[in-house]
Amino acid sequence: MARPKTPPHERVAKCSHRDGAHLIWDGPMHRGKPHMHHVGNPARVLLDLVGHDNISIKPDCYEPRCIEPTHWRVIIERQLKYDDAPKQTWRDPRDPTLVQFNDRELEEIQMLVAEETVDEDELNEFYRPEIVAEILKRRATA
Repeated sequence: MARPKTPPHERVAKCSHRDGAHLIWDGPMHRGKPHMHHVGNPARVLLDLVGHDNISIKPDCYEPRCIEPTHWRVIIERQLKYDDAPKQTWRDPRDPTLVQFNDRELEEIQMLVAEETVDEDELNEFYRPEIVAEILKRRATA
């Protein structure tokens, strides 16, 4: 019986170590860059970009083995051939405000921020306290 595959996040954690502000890749390299079989750059795993082929990453760090997600620039490429194709949704795991909400909750938060007629009592009646706090925070800054 075949051994079960380990999830990519576990493989990255096993083949890397922390060195100050850098997360250093101890695994194999390909053409001078960190490489993981079937994935490519292991920083793509940390940025949740596996399966997003039209999103590329470029290093902002001079350490060649660094895979720290904050040291990489994410570039969302346009698809020139299929302009009518829907955009792929990708939530940046480096943004702490987006991590705690799912896609549906983020859409509702944006909709309720734009709709100013709903008061705080109505929000507390239907939504979790952290969603209400996020709506009120975004209204205050808008």
